[in-house]
Amino acid sequence: LQSALYAVTWPSARLVYGGGRSLVSFACELGWVHALRCLLAHGAPRWTPADGVNDAHALMRATAKCDRATHAACSRMLLEAGLRPGGECDAEGRTPLHWAVFHNQLDVVRALAQHGANVDARDRRGRTPRQLAASDPECARCLLGQHTHASA
Repeated sequence: LQSALYAVTWPSARLVYGGGRSLVSFACELGWVHALRCLLAHGAPRWTPADGVNDAHALMRATAKCDRATHAACSRMLLEAGLRPGGECDAEGRTPLHWAVFHNQLDVVRALAQHGANVDARDRRGRTPRQLAASDPECARCLLGQHTHASA
């Protein structure tokens, strides 16, 4: 299937696969960094209603099935393609940054912070990514000096 993604004519990159999910979502889930790069470069939709998402977080979470380097690469590409790092993404009120800090995804934490993620956003329990990072010195350093972003 990865070869098919490269061979596809790019107007058809807007197509979706089984169940109506986007090819971008599929490439993220499988950790196909090169396919994701090609899809984003050619304007493929980042998600569809069938993906069950309304922001970038679900796509970032999908890459968690991959190794850490692949997860970080996919996350950076999605952020550079214009996905916003803010907003609640689950029933607990966590943001993508909460999730990355909790799972000790340091490269993703850095990428989200560099793209304006709110380090002081509170989840439903009142916890911020900055507070969650306090137990890990390296993660805390990633967020040190980052400012609160009201729009993220």
